[in-house]
Amino acid sequence: MEAALVATLMRPLAPHESHHTGSGNKERELYALLAQLDVMQAFQLGRRLDADLATDALAVAFRRLLVERRQRIRAFLRDARRRASGTVR
Repeated sequence: MEAALVATLMRPLAPHESHHTGSGNKERELYALLAQLDVMQAFQLGRRLDADLATDALAVAFRRLLVERRQRIRAFLRDARRRASGTVR
């Protein structure tokens, strides 16, 4: 999973993609990957991204996203318990 997340974050934009389109595509791919995590894995990954250690390749790759995208992905990770329970807001 970690390798897939880093690969998605580090992948360059395709020649035909604008920055906006390419970044949106990456964000959707990240959601698809993160949706596979169970509640505890999502919690642990969120804590890891919050720690943002310079020695953590995933955290470093995550920094490549715009702040707004990082915030949405962190919110997605925090919402894992609700998704797992099937509760809809």
